[in-house]
Amino acid sequence: LSCSTSETILDLCAKSLCNLTCNAELHKKMIDNNVLEIIIMFALVRRVSSQTKCTCAKALLNLVSDDNLPSIVVSGAIRVFATLSTSPFVPVQTVCSKGFHLLTLNEKRRQELVRNRAVAQALFHMIKCSTSSSSRVKIRLGISVINLLSCNTTSRDAIQAGALSCLKIVATMDFEELRDACARTI
Repeated sequence: LSCSTSETILDLCAKSLCNLTCNAELHKKMIDNNVLEIIIMFALVRRVSSQTKCTCAKALLNLVSDDNLPSIVVSGAIRVFATLSTSPFVPVQTVCSKGFHLLTLNEKRRQELVRNRAVAQALFHMIKCSTSSSSRVKIRLGISVINLLSCNTTSRDAIQAGALSCLKIVATMDFEELRDACARTI
């Protein structure tokens, strides 16, 4: 079914994958059966609607865990959030902000994010250019940058990728929690 050219069938496949990825017990088996490659194909290669791309990003979001991180990195699926982050479709921006946030929640994930410089730069670009009016998206993105900069093992790479110019933007956002976090980071 994933080879279909029908938008309806591709959307239903993406929804099925997203629903299946909600069950963490299935993750290993799904990854072993190339689910990451299917997500990449739908989200980055196939001509599908923004909604279908969003559903694929949600499926990947469900798969983000410390156990699955090596497979996500090796397959290149980490690029899904980076590539889709430029979408003007607000639901896609929301899912990408959640993905970036999940990838900065612990040291191991932060290290993988900054190792893939293009992904880190996509996060920083999203902060600079986000058209989202959602305060949650802006807060998640801001916290993601702060997480990268406040970690000794990732701060240097984050700075080299452009995080400081984003920190200035985050520090001037109209959210007290971000201003406080920026002050602690500096």
